[in-house]
Order: sequence, then C-alpha cells, then structure tokens
Amino acid sequence: MGYITKNSGSDDLKVTGDLNASHIKATKASPGGAQLDISGQVGIGTKNVTLDSTSALHIDSDSGTKCLVLPTHSAAITTTVEGSVYYDTVTKKLMVFDGSTWLACN
Repeated sequence: MGYITKNSGSDDLKVTGDLNASHIKATKASPGGAQLDISGQVGIGTKNVTLDSTSALHIDSDSGTKCLVLPTHSAAITTTVEGSVYYDTVTKKLMVFDGSTWLACN
C-alpha cells in the first residue's frame, strides 16, 4: 500500500510505499493548490477489485459504507467545463454541464 503526503515545511510531496502506478507527476497549480497527474488508471478503495479496463477512475467500497461525495452548490457554477457535475441543494438534483447549460438528471 502506498501513500502520498505533503512534507512538513515544504511544497514537496512524499510518496511512501508501493503505489503500483506507471507514472505520477505532482505540480503546484496556479493560483495556489496542488495538481496530481497520474497516467493510467486510478483506483480508490479497489484493493480487492479488478479495475475495469475501460475506466480511468474506479471507486469502490469493500464495506459498502463509503461513497463518492460530489461538490454541492445552491446555484449553478458560472465558470466550468463540459462534463462538470454537482449536486444542487435547492432542487435536490444532480446537475451536469453539457458545454452550454446545466441539465438536471432525473
């Protein structure tokens, strides 16, 4: 099992253990924050699961008690890209941006 953590007192990331990844690149994003570029597939909670060969990201929960938590907003996000997703706390609907407008998933 591997871990990526921030080194104390620096902007460096520390990799501990075996990440089983072919390529990992970490850069400081602008303005502020960090960006992690992982080429290939990313699995979260997939220790006992075979990743689907067509997926870029696979999230699983062995115990069935964990889930993906999406960002929540009470109004549409004004600056975004096609394919963005959020949960609208007012309408109680999942929203997807099609490149020009936000669409509610029914």
